[in-house]
Amino acid sequence: MEEKLKHIVIVLACIIAFFPIGWIIITSLKTRFEVYTYPPTFIPHPPTLRSYYEIYQARGNFKYYALNSVIVTIISTFFTIGLGTFASYSFSRFKFKFNEFFLLLFLTTRMIPPMSLAVPFYIIMKKLGLVDTKYSLILMYTVTNLPLAIWLLKGFFDEIPQVLEDAAKVDGCSRFTALTHITLPLSRPGLAAAFIFTLIICWNEFLFARIFTLSTASKTLPVGIAELLGAEYELDWGNVSAAATTIILPMFFFAVFLQKHIVKGILGGAVKG
Repeated sequence: MEEKLKHIVIVLACIIAFFPIGWIIITSLKTRFEVYTYPPTFIPHPPTLRSYYEIYQARGNFKYYALNSVIVTIISTFFTIGLGTFASYSFSRFKFKFNEFFLLLFLTTRMIPPMSLAVPFYIIMKKLGLVDTKYSLILMYTVTNLPLAIWLLKGFFDEIPQVLEDAAKVDGCSRFTALTHITLPLSRPGLAAAFIFTLIICWNEFLFARIFTLSTASKTLPVGIAELLGAEYELDWGNVSAAATTIILPMFFFAVFLQKHIVKGILGGAVKG
């Protein structure tokens, strides 16, 4: 009886959690008239891709927003994981003076509210001539997500025995070769978890994208949705839902497909041997 009750609670929690997402997807497939029908319908009659056509063809801007989001997210994620890998490996393997202090310093930068960073970083980007470019977002996302990657990956590197690298060096491997051929393959769950978390954060980020981008050439999908919500004469919830679905589904399927790596990454980095 107690086990059944747990299952019921889990099912109800999943329904509550996924209902808003399901409703957004359903709304994106409705006709303009059906979106405002009362009482609301739960199954579109008939389903239509009208909203997707309008935001990606009639308006034309969203296909550029989507491309910008893909470019910025992928490049930022690879930079973050690349720099985070070497930084976290250094913190794990080299015990230098103020090691723990600098590690905590990285963590505290992650705790700073993003809004408090917006103005000083905007001034910096303005002086560098990077405002309204994808480069500004790539730089910002790399800087703000690097502490998360370092902390996630350091836990994994700490779990990999140093003796494995020492044995490789005895066989003639350099430290870099030992890192690439032994340590990194063993830390794949941690790399995958850090990659996924960074990817999702970059894909969904709105604040810096809203502040640093002004034109179609640099705006991302979250900014595009804000423009739809700020329409002066008409707010088409079908178009808004279609845009939101475009943002939600790629990361949703990506996370579901790699959920084992996420769980391994969280548990592996948290357990100390």
